[in-house]
Amino acid sequence: MQRAIAPAALLSSAAPDPETTAELELARAFALTEARGVAELAAWSADFTSPFTAFFWCFVAFLLTPPWPEHAPRPENGHYVVPDRPGLGVELNVCSMSMDLLGMKRIALCAFLMHVLGVALTIFANGFWMLFFGTLSIGLGNGLVEAFVNPLTALGVVETMREEGHSALVHTAAASNLGQMLSRLCIEQQIPLVNIVRKPDQEAMLRAAGAVHVCNSTSAGFMAELTGALTTTGATLAFDAIGGGRLASQILTGMEAAASAAAGGYSRYGSAVYKQVYIYGSLDRGPTELTRSYGTAWGIGGWLLTPFLQRVGLARVAQLRDQVAAGLTTTFASSYTAQVSLPGALSLEAIAGYGRQATGSKYVIIPSRAA
Repeated sequence: MQRAIAPAALLSSAAPDPETTAELELARAFALTEARGVAELAAWSADFTSPFTAFFWCFVAFLLTPPWPEHAPRPENGHYVVPDRPGLGVELNVCSMSMDLLGMKRIALCAFLMHVLGVALTIFANGFWMLFFGTLSIGLGNGLVEAFVNPLTALGVVETMREEGHSALVHTAAASNLGQMLSRLCIEQQIPLVNIVRKPDQEAMLRAAGAVHVCNSTSAGFMAELTGALTTTGATLAFDAIGGGRLASQILTGMEAAASAAAGGYSRYGSAVYKQVYIYGSLDRGPTELTRSYGTAWGIGGWLLTPFLQRVGLARVAQLRDQVAAGLTTTFASSYTAQVSLPGALSLEAIAGYGRQATGSKYVIIPSRAA
């Protein structure tokens, strides 16, 4: 369902400059969608506030967040149609340097508060400077989150693999920043990894970085390539960032084919090798479709970083944090699509780029840069 915002619905009855009016209108719509990010950070706040407080902020954030359509923003009949959770893709690497000094809990709390402040400033902006500081606050909050979420997720994936007795991994959306971190980590630790991507250029990028097994899910020979890679690596654990569609089922089917070939005999119940897929993302928001052609020894579940960190305990989290700090510029380095100025981030061309739910759509906003 599409929803449009008319200038009259958000701006005062005065007659400001038309260009400023459009930018303020669009920015306020962004602020409402950024409120959903506050809800995500509220889960982290439960570590240092009461569960009731975290629930309260989740509730407030979702009240502020209407169901925007999943398309790039565009003018339509005098209104702006805005996408679901476009946000400003601000990733500030300098925030990573504060992780050791402040600790992850304090950084998560700072990110939470910065998002709340940024949303409030941007919604109620009456001029350039309020809009500027609101956007900057949201950007700093995003940068603080980026400082620990992706690196710790990569380490958590490897840790989970070892905890559960697996020896190799499968990862989808593997060309993302997180996917590239995981690929470098597995190469360093000599862990067999099957990377699944959706575009030939993503496949080429990972292979150039040293990845051995890369499968393109859109190619005609995907299942044969996937089964071959699973047979070679013996991977029986997958982490799926896609969520919807048939990909999780295809991975289980390939794992079963590889396990059955190694077993050397037929069983009506399938192989005895246990196969697990953890869904930790929702790039495809459709239903997860399962075609049960992989025996009975399998499982599908959800995986999130926060419960993982709570389970392993403070001592292990401190060790993982030290690993992240040691590899911020190497294993856990992030890459970005482009750098834009603050006014440039409000152009429809830039919004169409970073508003997509797609790999390779992270932008760095440089507030000091001229338009």
